[in-house]
Amino acid sequence: MRKAVANDQLPPVPLTLEKTIVALRKGYERFEREGPDDDDAADAFAVETYRPHHNALTEWVGPAASYKDAIEALKLAADDAAERDYTPRLLPMIKAALEYLQEPRQAYLLQTPTCSRQRCPQRAKLETVK
Repeated sequence: MRKAVANDQLPPVPLTLEKTIVALRKGYERFEREGPDDDDAADAFAVETYRPHHNALTEWVGPAASYKDAIEALKLAADDAAERDYTPRLLPMIKAALEYLQEPRQAYLLQTPTCSRQRCPQRAKLETVK
């Protein structure tokens, strides 16, 4: 027999890289819009708005799960690099995107006989990256 469990007792559902980045950006926007001036209150509000997503991205290990995740990771890394010299999120986001983009499945396009340079522009792009 299963017992009923309150929603706050359920483990959090892990977000994709893209969804975590979107949640981070929304959290930053909300913090900028509604954040209190008092330091203690601002710290508590940061925990409510963006800090959990920031921490998740800073501690991210492993490749992005999709092309879209990889692109969002690189966008965030580019934004971070443009705004600051370095943030702890920069390296994990670059690694996540690169690990996805360097997966062996990309090599499949290079070895597909029906994918000539003329008919398959992706092949030409991949060959220049090699």
